[in-house]
Amino acid sequence: MVLIAFIVWAQAAQPTPIKVSNPQDVIEVRTLNGFVTAFSKSVTACVDVGNPIETCRCRSRREAINLRKGYNDFVKRHPDWKDRMLSYEYVDDGGRTMSGVISIPTLRRQLDGLKCEY
Repeated sequence: MVLIAFIVWAQAAQPTPIKVSNPQDVIEVRTLNGFVTAFSKSVTACVDVGNPIETCRCRSRREAINLRKGYNDFVKRHPDWKDRMLSYEYVDDGGRTMSGVISIPTLRRQLDGLKCEY
């Protein structure tokens, strides 16, 4: 599986992650991460059948549009987080505590580099 370094781990120069604990905020971060995951899976499936990654990024139109809109909506609601790495925890359906980290500036740079005509 091709890993698309699309977000989750930030560069060392970034400040300590903000711990997101408000339940509604955690839902919003998880939703944004869901858009990233959907885009990544779509691109990976395309690459796995032999297509170049640049082509695959642009073929995943619906996922890219959802991701870009999700990012834009997220930073409008949380402008203070647009240059931060966020950590969060939640309990999954099986009762396990799960955690994640998302780098908002890394996501922004990746989206800025996505040059597809939609």
